[in-house]
Amino acid sequence: MNVIDIPEVVELPYAENPTAFGDYVLTSLFHHESALLHAEYQISEKRISWFVRPRDGQTERENLLVATSPNIGSFRTVLARMNVRFSTTNIYGGFVMQSLRQNGQVYRCMIYTSNTGLSDYWIRIYAALIEKR
Repeated sequence: MNVIDIPEVVELPYAENPTAFGDYVLTSLFHHESALLHAEYQISEKRISWFVRPRDGQTERENLLVATSPNIGSFRTVLARMNVRFSTTNIYGGFVMQSLRQNGQVYRCMIYTSNTGLSDYWIRIYAALIEKR
């Protein structure tokens, strides 16, 4: 499995830059040795909130709000870009297990996405540190 390098983005970029936005939320995820990044479109909400939920062994902690997509169009663009970048083979969703590296640390990630009205619009990335610098 190839390791994909993720640039560190510490300031929230302009929402219309899907790659930088994705790197920002992944940077937030990688502040933890084990965590879940998740976001889901809610019909009743105009904006889509991105959360990181740290995980310590068998314990899950509370969600931390890390970013907000301003609308469904921006959210779907980020999902599509992540799907292509991490080789889920379909811009509309899927699953892939991928190793991602940031600042010399490697995380094993299980990436689940849905970017279609049939199964709704959401993302879940489970990450665990597997190689420290």
